[in-house]
Amino acid sequence: MLDSLIFQKTDLGKRELSARALNLSNTLRLVLVLIDGRRNVRTLAAFSETVARDRFCLEELMQMGLIEPVGETSSEDELQPGILRVLAEVNHAEQPEPIFVPPQEVPSANASTLVRAKQLLMQELRAVLGDNSDVACARVKGVTRVEEMLEILPKLTDLVGLYTSRSRGEQLHDKIRDLIV
Repeated sequence: MLDSLIFQKTDLGKRELSARALNLSNTLRLVLVLIDGRRNVRTLAAFSETVARDRFCLEELMQMGLIEPVGETSSEDELQPGILRVLAEVNHAEQPEPIFVPPQEVPSANASTLVRAKQLLMQELRAVLGDNSDVACARVKGVTRVEEMLEILPKLTDLVGLYTSRSRGEQLHDKIRDLIV
C-alpha cells in the first residue's frame, strides 16, 4: 500500500527548498527534492537509498508539513512502471481525426530537418534513459513525417521531464518543435 502512494511538495516544502529555514539534513533534503507529485514510493526508493532503506523519512517530511499524499498508482501502473507505461501510451495512442488545414498552413520541414530533430530527440532519450531508451528510440526512428513527430513529441519530452526536470522536458519539446515547424 505505501509503495503505491504518490507524494507532492506542499507550499511549505517548496519554500523550504529555497529558504533552508528548517535546517533539514542533507538526506531529508535530497528526498524532498525527489518528490514531484508523479513518482510513487517504489520509484522514489529506486532513486534514493534513504527511501529504500527506511520509509520513515517520508513520514517525517509529511509530519513537518513539507509533503502530502496526492494519490496512488493503479494496478495498471504497477504492471507497467514509468517508462514502459509512457511508451505504451505513445505506441497505442488513438489516431485523431484528420483536420483539414489549408495548404499554406501545413507545417513544412525538409527531410534533413526532420532527421536532425529525430537525432536530437534520440540523443536526449539515450542520455536520460540509458539502456532503457531502445524502445523509445526505435519509435522515433520509425517517424517519417512531421505530423508523426508532433504526435509523439509531447509524451517523449514529458518522459525526459519525468526523469530529469519538467523544464528540461519543456525546453526539449520547444527546441524540436521549433526545428520542424
